[in-house]
Amino acid sequence: RHRLEALRQKHGVERRFSDKSLYLLEKYPWPGNIRELNNIVATGYAMADDIEIEPADFESLLGRTKQTPDDIADAIVHELAQGKSDFWTLVHEPFINRNLNRREVRSIIRSGLATANNSYREALGFWGVADSDYQKFMDFLRHHDLKATS
Repeated sequence: RHRLEALRQKHGVERRFSDKSLYLLEKYPWPGNIRELNNIVATGYAMADDIEIEPADFESLLGRTKQTPDDIADAIVHELAQGKSDFWTLVHEPFINRNLNRREVRSIIRSGLATANNSYREALGFWGVADSDYQKFMDFLRHHDLKATS
């Protein structure tokens, strides 16, 4: 909305995303982050024939770098398995900032459990979580309904 307002001030034409467009944008994984978002907003603004920006005005751009939730979870699991980072950085923070969804986090949790006989405590090393943070980790999972289900 902020980007649309900047475009309206620059060009003098009011535009807004339709409900369908907003739904599509909210579900998109955004591998290109803010630059990709700005490009899509500007393209939708320019292509719209009416006040409402419809999916047809920008959706062709979404397929260029589209990643599935499983792709995202797999990439994070790979990083965790290599010990390049930890759960708090790769999972907790992006989840809190709404860059990861429950499905993705549960997939990551399942992967860790698979390496540790389905024991959360034994999987702490996989996730890069200190033993002293076990309760904090479990509280986070319970609070956000993130415990892996079969």
